[in-house]
Amino acid sequence: MKENPTRPKQYNLIDAMRLIAAFFVVTIHVPFPGDFGNIVIVVARFAVPFFFAVSGFFSYYEDFDLFSLKIKKKLVHIFKLFLSTVLLYLGFHLIYRFVIKIPDDAPIDYLRSIFSFKSIIEFFMFNHTSVAEFTWFLSALIYSYILFFILLKFKYTKAGGGKNTKIYLLLFVFLSICGILLREIPEYLNKIPKFMCNAFLYRNFLFVGFPFFLMGYFIRVNLENIIFKSSTPILVILMFLGTCESILVGTFHATKIIYLGTIVSVFALFIFIVKLENKAKVPHLSVWGQKYSLYIYIFHIIINSLLEKLETAIPFYGKIFEFLNPVRPIVIFAITLAVSAAYVYIKNSFKKVKIRSEK
Repeated sequence: MKENPTRPKQYNLIDAMRLIAAFFVVTIHVPFPGDFGNIVIVVARFAVPFFFAVSGFFSYYEDFDLFSLKIKKKLVHIFKLFLSTVLLYLGFHLIYRFVIKIPDDAPIDYLRSIFSFKSIIEFFMFNHTSVAEFTWFLSALIYSYILFFILLKFKYTKAGGGKNTKIYLLLFVFLSICGILLREIPEYLNKIPKFMCNAFLYRNFLFVGFPFFLMGYFIRVNLENIIFKSSTPILVILMFLGTCESILVGTFHATKIIYLGTIVSVFALFIFIVKLENKAKVPHLSVWGQKYSLYIYIFHIIINSLLEKLETAIPFYGKIFEFLNPVRPIVIFAITLAVSAAYVYIKNSFKKVKIRSEK
């Protein structure tokens, strides 16, 4: 049966993997204790690139005009989500500073640092948001959609259509290599400017977001050919080797935002999941991944921060979370999943009420 060009096909395993990736994002910001936690953080670096690849994968439409319409709606949705997330965390930080009343960390000083010229430049150039650093993903995703729209429009209007997809693969490889070089070269220089040590120089839309977005789109456009030619054992080996490289570098050399092994493992993982689409079904995980993964990404840090405040304020709660510390990421993930489900339910309920009132 031919796929409906007006609506991308739903891939249950990709949606399920979204939920798993969201869990690994939680383990980065709320790590497991000890060396095990450090290894999990290294492995978890696949999660954000995977989310970018998912966005690129589902950006495939046979009709360019339809794609233009969809991408405009997507950009508005992501921008609203980004803005509301920044305002949420800004409000949280301001309230916290008013409550604790630390002289050296007054709300007015905090606002000045947030809206300084330096912070504004870092945001627009490198997607670095001082209010909530993790929101770089949302702003980088906005940039990626815009860049991809420009690239695709050029290909359709100037290059005889969008069927030649080698440019996507070449750009993915080129930008990924540039990001790796930008990350690695400063380590071998004796004297470098302090600014060059900032991770957001290579953790941004240009060297992480857009390359993996293109990777996802390339896989989708060439899906049948890739599935036919790719070998499941080889994909498993690539995932294993990529993960091992990441762990070795992260454990014995230096902690990175993204590793060479991450690039290999994400590419192999994505193809592996798509190949298994018709062979494995995980209905609950796929529904949860589709509905809640992005909200887990947004809410988990503020939930963990609130629970940390309770630990210090209420001794009883402190004892409980001290006992649960070895599995704290799992606890935070479970709570955030429940909060995300409640948020989506309330949000949908308000939409239904609004629709009924307009009839």
